[in-house]
Amino acid sequence: MKKTLFFASALLLFSIGNAQIANGRIGNGNINIAGTEWTNVYGIDFNNDGVLKFRLSDFSGATGTQTNAYISYNWTENGNNIVADPDMWDYVAILTSGTVIDANSNFAGYGDATFQDLTTAPERIFVGFRISLADGIHFGWAEAVVETSGNDINLNWVACAYNTTPNAPIVAGTAVGIANVDQPGFCAYALGGNQLRIETDNSDASIYDINGRILNTIRCNGTVTIMMPKSGLYLVQVGKTTRKVFVF
Repeated sequence: MKKTLFFASALLLFSIGNAQIANGRIGNGNINIAGTEWTNVYGIDFNNDGVLKFRLSDFSGATGTQTNAYISYNWTENGNNIVADPDMWDYVAILTSGTVIDANSNFAGYGDATFQDLTTAPERIFVGFRISLADGIHFGWAEAVVETSGNDINLNWVACAYNTTPNAPIVAGTAVGIANVDQPGFCAYALGGNQLRIETDNSDASIYDINGRILNTIRCNGTVTIMMPKSGLYLVQVGKTTRKVFVF
């Protein structure tokens, strides 16, 4: 029997310095795909304008039922798309945390895609996206947790984010961009395993918990990886720039 999953539609907006990263919403909404209107379907609304950019639904494959593993979208030339498998345009590429998503990524799909094989996938996966908005093309990512029960394979989509700057890259798994005009070279993101990575040149980086209590101050000249005590949301400050990072 296929499991039924219930999802909370979280609406999270980050405006952190000039990181230009916004977290979107995963949940039910409306979408137009190739002229067909779908209402109250499950999908991703990257820019929180009330309209889904991608629909997520069930796909019955030869190896079992893949729930919320079929992605469909209103594709046009240079418009909405997913990062595809390099060998097959209608298979989704499974990315890892830290993968850069930009104009060089393999956006080769034509309106729908699914996963070739989720049975051997890691528990947490990332998918890269390209979104066409009024001001241009934007890059984003979404995260899902793979759950299996017999032949049933379920994707629990838990987070998504996009770079609000047109044509600017984004790093999968982090709500922090790779460019910042206030503090050049300042980048902070999660690596998984409760690890936090900070990249900056010859600066003090202060780490705070979500309540604003300082936990550590470290001198950085290049790349520093820190093991955090537990998963959760942290604040990283370098100079006058503060960024939020969800460590997992």
